[in-house]
Amino acid sequence: MTILVAYGEIALKSRYVRNRLEGILCNQISAILKKNGYKNFTVSRRFGRIFVEDIDNEAAVIVSKVFGVVLSMPAQETSPDFESILQALQETAEHNLGNQEGRSSALRKFIRRIS
Repeated sequence: MTILVAYGEIALKSRYVRNRLEGILCNQISAILKKNGYKNFTVSRRFGRIFVEDIDNEAAVIVSKVFGVVLSMPAQETSPDFESILQALQETAEHNLGNQEGRSSALRKFIRRIS
């Protein structure tokens, strides 16, 4: 899985300073994950965000404690077409919420309504 990392005021800095601070933040994220026993993950920067890839969702809690990180959340990459987004949304919701037989969820109602 992937963890999406958002940071705060670093985004307001000049290009040079922002690039340098993003690099430091990536190094800090890598260090804390390695300290907590995670291996074989990658930390990359794209579009003003930091991505931690090839790691489980529970690592988002660890990443959120790094100084400078405002928010870290599990993310899933998908195609930009509507059907792929709905499929990924449904799979993620079912995985996280479990199978609640006989119960309706707002997600199912939402998907039926917009489909």
